[in-house]
Amino acid sequence: MKTLPTEPALAAQSYDRTALLSLSDQIIASLRFSHADKSKARNACQHLADALGRCRGRSNSGGAISKNQFGLHG
Repeated sequence: MKTLPTEPALAAQSYDRTALLSLSDQIIASLRFSHADKSKARNACQHLADALGRCRGRSNSGGAISKNQFGLHG
């Protein structure tokens, strides 16, 4: 069974759309899905990358996200 590299973890890095999509593509390619299902999974990852690209979030190196940043109170 082929394993994918896990170091350095994407979670420990600044957001990199290209790296995220490259890794997700490798993972999807290794799955036993039909071609159509792999295409759907790649499309979902593209949408996720688009959404992440529009976020002004902080990485794990920053502070905690407060409810106030989302307009929530309480």
